[in-house]
Amino acid sequence: MVVTCIVFLNFIIAEVSNSYQIIKDTVDVIIQQERAQLINESKLMLSARFGEKRLTTWKHIFPKYIISRQEED
Repeated sequence: MVVTCIVFLNFIIAEVSNSYQIIKDTVDVIIQQERAQLINESKLMLSARFGEKRLTTWKHIFPKYIISRQEED
């Protein structure tokens, strides 16, 4: 009975570790997607408030591209 419990707990720990690793791998991508959506939303709000013509003179406010680099382990 004790050996069965130890084996079962080992399987549970392995599944939890696997789930944590999947979340850890995808969290950076999700954060970058959310950041890009917030930048786009703020640009749309400012263009609605001040007009598209005036917004083009404020090129320093919004990045033209968002570059994301992944570190190698």
